[in-house]
Amino acid sequence: MAVSDGAHVSLPAMASVVGLSTYHFCRAFKQSTGPPPHRCQNRLRLERAKDLFDHLPAFDHRVGAEPWF
Repeated sequence: MAVSDGAHVSLPAMASVVGLSTYHFCRAFKQSTGPPPHRCQNRLRLERAKDLFDHLPAFDHRVGAEPWF
């Protein structure tokens, strides 16, 4: 689910990779991991933002320019 360049991956795209409809993918994902896919995506985005803030100077324009921000 995490993409190295920070690009957003849609639910239909993830579902098509595993050969499921979006509905069935969301159900299977939640059943196997606990939280639904959108909650995991949000958690990954927040972790990435936190890492950027922790490792960048006091202000860096790249944080706000990230496509997922």
